[in-house]
Amino acid sequence: MCKLDQKFNTWLTIYPCNALDKQSIKTGYETFDKKFNLTCGDEKLVLEILDSNRLEQIIALSNHKFSINLNEDGRLYIDAHSFKNMNDLKWFVDMIDVFSG
Repeated sequence: MCKLDQKFNTWLTIYPCNALDKQSIKTGYETFDKKFNLTCGDEKLVLEILDSNRLEQIIALSNHKFSINLNEDGRLYIDAHSFKNMNDLKWFVDMIDVFSG
């Protein structure tokens, strides 16, 4: 968990797709929509947060299996599943940068 220096107008959760998942919010970015589920408090606002630049950055970091929860108060929770060594910590920094910009 980290605390970003900004607030957001809604919360969002991103997690990997699997066959048992219910329909999630679609971003219009096909690669992202096939790989992840998205839930949120306000669909219109979350699509403003997840602009094409952020979606591309998330896809670029999708070499690890992860889930993300971003709260309105700026708390960002990242749950990564496949880390093997300390070099993987850079991935966390890169993911935090996606939402802090």
